[in-house]
Amino acid sequence: MMAVAELEAGMISARTKAALAASKARGKQLGGFRGRVGTAEDTAKARAARTLKATQQARSIAPIIDRVDPDRTASLRGIARALNDEGVPTPSGEGTWTAATVARLRQRLELS
Repeated sequence: MMAVAELEAGMISARTKAALAASKARGKQLGGFRGRVGTAEDTAKARAARTLKATQQARSIAPIIDRVDPDRTASLRGIARALNDEGVPTPSGEGTWTAATVARLRQRLELS
């Protein structure tokens, strides 16, 4: 029984190595993260960069919102509908505009 188990283990190892080699040949990156864990300073820099990017995106959309709602009387849902109708991409670039997305955008514009 032991000899059969050793033979099976060897066959499993050979199949695994062959599958990994084939996957690597197709261009798949094997293995996990080999870098280092970010420090508190790295995290703060990344957060600042994301905030700056989000603020810049909000400012680029502000003229469109001003054109859609010049007197600031339209509902958030109405603005979202207009942005969707015009094909304006959302800040994430995915999905559609919602009232909540417009509200967050306006809040960001007020803070900046």
